[in-house]
Amino acid sequence: MEVQVIYNTDNAGYTLDTLSMSLYYDKDLLQYSETIMNDTYVAEYDVNGYGREDSKGVFLWLEFLNTDKPFDKNDSVATVKFTVKQDTSAITVYGGDIDASSGDGAQINHYLTDQTDDGGYKMMSVTIEDTSEPAPTPTTNAFALSNGTVKGKGEISIPIKIQTNDGFAALGLTINYDTTLFDYKVLEVDDNLKDKIALKDIYPTNGQIKAAFIAGQNITDTGNFLNLMLETKEGATAGVVSDVTVTITQAANYEEKSLNATGGVYKVTLAQDTPEPSGQLLGDVNNDGNIDLIDALWILQYYNNVKELTDDEKTAADVDKNGTVDLVDALRIMKYYNGEISNF
Repeated sequence: MEVQVIYNTDNAGYTLDTLSMSLYYDKDLLQYSETIMNDTYVAEYDVNGYGREDSKGVFLWLEFLNTDKPFDKNDSVATVKFTVKQDTSAITVYGGDIDASSGDGAQINHYLTDQTDDGGYKMMSVTIEDTSEPAPTPTTNAFALSNGTVKGKGEISIPIKIQTNDGFAALGLTINYDTTLFDYKVLEVDDNLKDKIALKDIYPTNGQIKAAFIAGQNITDTGNFLNLMLETKEGATAGVVSDVTVTITQAANYEEKSLNATGGVYKVTLAQDTPEPSGQLLGDVNNDGNIDLIDALWILQYYNNVKELTDDEKTAADVDKNGTVDLVDALRIMKYYNGEISNF
């Protein structure tokens, strides 16, 4: 916010030596910043001692050096700058106690004001409209991905889903994964969004995938968004759990307003290879042609380190196919025997 100090006197044609004046204003609304002289008329000026603030405003003392050109009426002498401390539609700054001396040795008594009938001075009053750009309103719109868990081996498909979506038209994200466990295969938009969202750019590097998406309008869909395909590396240890993280680097709506965005974490568990038993029925641990309580007993004994099982017996015992023979397998065989479930 600025106030222009205007040379408003009929005593035109003078150069200036000194100028002093006070500006009064509401100090809860304004804070004095600086004074800049009109260098068309003033080659140099002494800044020492001016801009002293008091309880009512600021007192300015300007000393002009090497003045090149005399002032004419209504010429701008200086610009006084303020910082607006509170929002308001208009602020009034009053000027008074003005005195100036001419470089030609004359005293300019009516400088910057009009003389009243009784010989006094009128206060200079300037109302300043706040023309500064309003601060951008922080958006409360949100975009968030869900977290998830995936278990698999070989080629593992990781569905990346939208949990919260107030509407986006541009999105950037970065995916990080463990290169000791996986190789990147492909990242693509889910079928239900392919007619709404386009994959604009994708930059896969070692352990990281950067991608950008655009849409012709705000997309508010939730649920399935992307499908990420990773391939398990040979020799990767079964049972290992690894995080695949998705970070949102940019999210904006069609009105070009940023969204508060949150990424997601997908925990991937490497499953163990479970080859089909050779001529042995799943659940028939003792290979007698029946699935009964004896099979459950063998599992309990194996689990408690009482009995050893062969590889084929372990494969038959792992009825939930999670790569581990445990109490859950024994319980499922008992439920099967009692008719509570019809298959594994």
